Amino acid sequence: MSLTDRLNGLFHSAKRNLKNLGIATTIVASTYFNNPSKAEIINVNPSWNWQNINYLLDGNPNTQGNGRADAVAGDLVVFAPGIYQLQMQQGASFELRINSVNLTGLGWNATIFRGASPYSTIAWKIYSSDNTLSNFRTENAFAGLWVGGDNYNNINFRFIKTIGHTQHYIWREQNAPLPINIPSIKTENCYIINGATGFHFNEIQGTTRNTKYLGMRNVTIDGVSALGIDAPLVIENNRVIEVRGNNDFFDTVIVNTRASFRERAYEGFRSPIGFVEHNNGSGSLQSRGFPGNIEANPLLDAEGRPQKGSPAIGPQYFRGYAGAVPPRLISPLYGDINFEESTGNFNP
Repeated sequence: MSLTDRLNGLFHSAKRNLKNLGIATTIVASTYFNNPSKAEIINVNPSWNWQNINYLLDGNPNTQGNGRADAVAGDLVVFAPGIYQLQMQQGASFELRINSVNLTGLGWNATIFRGASPYSTIAWKIYSSDNTLSNFRTENAFAGLWVGGDNYNNINFRFIKTIGHTQHYIWREQNAPLPINIPSIKTENCYIINGATGFHFNEIQGTTRNTKYLGMRNVTIDGVSALGIDAPLVIENNRVIEVRGNNDFFDTVIVNTRASFRERAYEGFRSPIGFVEHNNGSGSLQSRGFPGNIEANPLLDAEGRPQKGSPAIGPQYFRGYAGAVPPRLISPLYGDINFEESTGNFNP
């Protein structure tokens, strides 16, 4: 992407965010009105137990969530602030099984999905397609979010914080009929803290150019003990010829990890760009000769925001910053613009 395109993106992002200044109702309304005209907003609160939430989202007309019929394509399910708790029961997870139904909380410090144990359970399982999940937090579970429906596509995760999972995001191996060059799963402004692996590809038979993959923009991975990104590797003649997704990795901060990627991934990289890496256990993209990336302390504050003077701020990034949490003031070109896309709390 050219510098001109990035600056244009920065400018339009500034205009958008000045209008939508981190208020929950604005985010909910925006999601709602981008859905089909018959879409409904369904409000859920922590008095709903996990089974009733799943009945609402299972696509089975014989089950009802708290006495109401299933959500249908185009609906937006809004989770009020509070803790949504899974029970210690085999297979217990929150599950989404309906295409084109979107889920949103009211901020990653407000809406919390909590597993029963950090050694078992998956907070959310996605079996459907064309879904956006946003504005919440997952914690106290083996995994945060799992994608593995029969034919998943266009799964979007936005403004989600995941804490302490052994595997924060998992997607099962699945192949399209033909080679694909568009990510089937997209993560945007997602914040991964501690645990073992940030993004884990569950390989079953072996990756090909038909294998569905994950793309990311504005992600922060902080403190994982194993790998930041475990992406699908296409291997021919015992050599990695492609990392699925490497053309769709942008503007990401990886700090305090054992390794950003599997060591063999670097054989097949082409153009991940806008990475800021610091205090990781293996060589950075910059040190390995991949242009457009840097190895430097991003100067994150306690909320994960890059502070003034951070190398994660600048016009080289599509939105003017790298990582999950936008800085407060970032544009020397357009004056003091507040890029509050998400603070984790959406209070007026």
